[in-house]
Amino acid sequence: MVDENKIDTGSQKLELFRALDQAEKDGNDRAKLEAYRQLQALYIADEKWYETAAVRGDAAVQGLWKGLSQTMGLPVDLTNLIVGLGETGVRKVLDAAGFEIDSEFKDSKLMSKKPFLGSAQTTEILNNLGIKTEYDKTRASTALIGRIAEEVGMSAPIAAPLARGAAKPLDFLSKEAGIAVAAGTGAATAQSLFPGSAGAEITGQLVGGLSPIALYQLY
Repeated sequence: MVDENKIDTGSQKLELFRALDQAEKDGNDRAKLEAYRQLQALYIADEKWYETAAVRGDAAVQGLWKGLSQTMGLPVDLTNLIVGLGETGVRKVLDAAGFEIDSEFKDSKLMSKKPFLGSAQTTEILNNLGIKTEYDKTRASTALIGRIAEEVGMSAPIAAPLARGAAKPLDFLSKEAGIAVAAGTGAATAQSLFPGSAGAEITGQLVGGLSPIALYQLY
């Protein structure tokens, strides 16, 4: 049954598809992006409340798994980085001391781009098992929810063992969760303002972790 109160957006979508087609012909990336955004907003507006809730729920689960995979692979990633930097440093010292080191050997040969059971491979394993770790970053709501869940997923494997030794485990976990939510919010906000900038994301993550909400949780 058609909802009588629902506004028909068919003509708007048609115009936007025409604008999108024209932008592709003209090679106008900005106009193409704007058409995509407006089309997405119309299709989101057409969703039922439970469909929107399901999409947001998926983003939370996917972000949580992504965070977990990064933390699980962190020890291997750090070891890989240290080995690579150490090897590169030794080669540069030898080169500076006068030893002839071919240019092709100056860079690390031991550091792997995807070390065994590092975060990249852990994420790949989860994806191969059907566990999605990438949430929708084109929607403001799912980008925010997914990034917060990612932060919670990263901190959970570390916070859980530490909570066992705390005087008040539940209080400890609630504080950790508050900091993770604040840091995730800061990182998501930075991502929306500066897409693709890792530096901005890290800054937002740090600033969010020192927000009034996080400081209140610590207090």
